[in-house]
Amino acid sequence: IRSAGSRAQAGVARAADWQFVPSVSLTQTYTDNVFLTDGNEQGDFITSVIPSISVRGTGRRLNINADYNHERRKFLDNGELDNGTNNLQGNVTTELVRDHLFVNGFAS
Repeated sequence: IRSAGSRAQAGVARAADWQFVPSVSLTQTYTDNVFLTDGNEQGDFITSVIPSISVRGTGRRLNINADYNHERRKFLDNGELDNGTNNLQGNVTTELVRDHLFVNGFAS
């Protein structure tokens, strides 16, 4: 026979382990044909700044792996070409109902 107190102790919850890793990259590129033309080629310098974050989480019933970054490109002489892109890649696995219902997700 178990008491209510011993049942509560038997189901001790384990905390999830989380890791957040931010970073930033800076690159400088030169192209001798910024408009990709056969004639009238024009060169330009392109500066890229890429802030990013990586998230990892591991728990008893939830696992998350995700990486996100935003790349911003700035053209020195051709500002009309300035642009940015968002990149996300990740997956999630969770157990919604113990030993019965699992959900896996992936995004990119």
